[in-house]
Amino acid sequence: MGRNALIFDIKSLALHDGPGIRTTVFFKGCPMQCLWCQNPESRRSGVEVWRSPSHCRLCGHCASLCANHALAVGAEPENTWRWLAEACRFCRQCEENCPRHALHVVGREMSCDEIVAAIEKDKPFYRNSGGGATFSGGEPMIQLDALEELLGLCRQRGIHTAVDTAGCVDEAAFARILDQTDLFLYDLKFIDPQLHRHYTGVSNERILSNYRFLRRQRKALIVRTPLIPAITDTAGNLAAIADFLADDRDHIQVEFVPFNYLANGKNGLDELIRDVPLDSFNERLTSAQRAFSEKGFSVLC
Repeated sequence: MGRNALIFDIKSLALHDGPGIRTTVFFKGCPMQCLWCQNPESRRSGVEVWRSPSHCRLCGHCASLCANHALAVGAEPENTWRWLAEACRFCRQCEENCPRHALHVVGREMSCDEIVAAIEKDKPFYRNSGGGATFSGGEPMIQLDALEELLGLCRQRGIHTAVDTAGCVDEAAFARILDQTDLFLYDLKFIDPQLHRHYTGVSNERILSNYRFLRRQRKALIVRTPLIPAITDTAGNLAAIADFLADDRDHIQVEFVPFNYLANGKNGLDELIRDVPLDSFNERLTSAQRAFSEKGFSVLC
């Protein structure tokens, strides 16, 4: 019997998750708590009701509808909203009746066969563009059994595979999927351990170690750094990443992922970046790309 995976989303015709046109499968659950997470609703390892703070006005309509009392909205001055997972039956009444569309049921169980069937629908586009399937998240490697099965099913069908990972898992997890994975999209956010723990909630020791492991195995790698204004895109942090990668510059590609300020309302990062001019984002991206290109790296634009 095939395994199931808890999926956050499946995106067809994706253009920014590896080479060519791809189908990206977003696994739910992540061991990290990056302050700037663009999809914070993907962090929890379970189905949940997610509230968008930028849309919600704490009117209490959702709580009044919930027959199971799984929602609680506090009146001023508390201004709180709580979802009680143990009481929720996921009837979707709150999602369907929120006047501001601020609530969403996030996460669904799918069998690996169902997921691969969705991937195969885009197969004609892979042939023409050199694309394939990308498994992302959240962190796909925390659902390792399902990920391993999906990679194997894609390999049987001749579909190129990429795993988009932050590397915060045991080395043994990488060893299990090495032969089934054509490409790793590997996140590197900080080299400094204190900065990494401060902004992501976890140590980067395993992340750096797993990067070295993949290089020893000569796996195809695209190293990706999210450009968070005045946090990850500082001259000091970018120089530290370049120094860490320097010996591998002829064997890897580097990609910078620009910060999506339109998703800011979901992650509460407004206070940290409110003094950063919006028209500086492209300039910051270009500056990082130029700095690495000048150091001899192959930079994807």
